[in-house]
Amino acid sequence: MKKQSSGLTKPLPFKVLLTGSHGFIGYHLRKRLSKKYKILFIDKKINRNLLCCNLNYDVDLVIHLAGYSGVRESIKNPFNYIINNIICSWRLFNKFKHTKILYASSSTVIEPFRNPYSFSKYIVEKIAPLNTVGMRFTTVYGPKAPKNMFVPLLLKNKLKYVNKNYIRDFIHVDDLVSAIETIIKKKYNKPTINIGSGDIYKLNKLDKFFKKVIFKNGNMFEMKSNMLDIKELKKLKWKKKKTLTKFLIQNLKVS
Repeated sequence: MKKQSSGLTKPLPFKVLLTGSHGFIGYHLRKRLSKKYKILFIDKKINRNLLCCNLNYDVDLVIHLAGYSGVRESIKNPFNYIINNIICSWRLFNKFKHTKILYASSSTVIEPFRNPYSFSKYIVEKIAPLNTVGMRFTTVYGPKAPKNMFVPLLLKNKLKYVNKNYIRDFIHVDDLVSAIETIIKKKYNKPTINIGSGDIYKLNKLDKFFKKVIFKNGNMFEMKSNMLDIKELKKLKWKKKKTLTKFLIQNLKVS
């Protein structure tokens, strides 16, 4: 059963609580939003652990980015993903029942059976109340991305292998941040929204950027394609400005 619109009609927020504020996406988002809004931070890196910290905040909007990411790492440490991703989200949902919440979901929720990461995001969407919007991200790249992600490993020539014929949508973090800002401005209030570039990349077709890499068949733990329909995002007049190939060409020269 689909969630219905919460009907929130508040003006644009002026005080925002940002979880995961000092992570990859959080870093870029707080830089952008701090020019317009007062931002309050929650992040382990500043000794504010969402699992146990005080949540007595009076804010107009919550943006929830905190949590564990990465499919392969979730296979190794499933407990961390279940506890941190689900319980932290539940704490926010329970505390901010009358405040709009935008939370990070994932394209992987389409196939939640594949790994603990996608399962945790799937459960978060299931327990999310009416005042929330789940932002389903595709594969994010850009400055300050974690070193174990696909694009940073590619740039450093440290990819151990590539799953041939896998299809991925890569979105630059600047475009992702602008999409989140658009969602805020347009007061989007449907249960979920897909956020990706809309560009299709077959991993084995990026071979001109690989120096030496082993191509393998994919495994059961990863989706063959993370492509999402972004028509709802386009209806908000959002447009991407950056492409993966141009980013790789520019950064391979300096990596």
